Amino acid sequence: MHILQIYKDYFPVLGGIENHVRDLSEALAARGHRITVLVTSMDGCTTTAQPQPGLMVIKAARSVHLASTPLSLAMLQIARSQHPDLVHLHFPYPPGDLAAMALPQRTPAFPGHHTWLVRASFLCLQRPPHRRGEPREARRGEHPPRFTLTGRAACPAARLGHGTCHLE
Repeated sequence: MHILQIYKDYFPVLGGIENHVRDLSEALAARGHRITVLVTSMDGCTTTAQPQPGLMVIKAARSVHLASTPLSLAMLQIARSQHPDLVHLHFPYPPGDLAAMALPQRTPAFPGHHTWLVRASFLCLQRPPHRRGEPREARRGEHPPRFTLTGRAACPAARLGHGTCHLE
């Protein structure tokens, strides 16, 4: 299966989502899937790398960087040339939606939400509709007790692609 993963950054940029995208891509490629990771580059150049068999990382040239969000016209052009069986969008990165919509055919998309929205109050917005009714600690960015966080240490089976982890 050819899986296209879309996010804004990739290794060597260090971050939780960046590490997750890398770990997931490497694990899926090791299981025989063909993985293409489409991200923006840190400079104005488009580069392609193949860190391991079955894994292609395309870093599209950034056009502009606004409000911690890199924008890339090259990403849209590259997306048009892809023919994946599945698109895995990693959020928060709204321009990733545009790249997925640029695909030449309708492709099933799987959104992965990796963070709580904690900046809404700074944008002069009251709690967005999807946040109403959440415990106060969740609105501050703390995870309420009913959630069990999963990560590399908490769920090695999912990290290696041999299982899944669930929120409780």
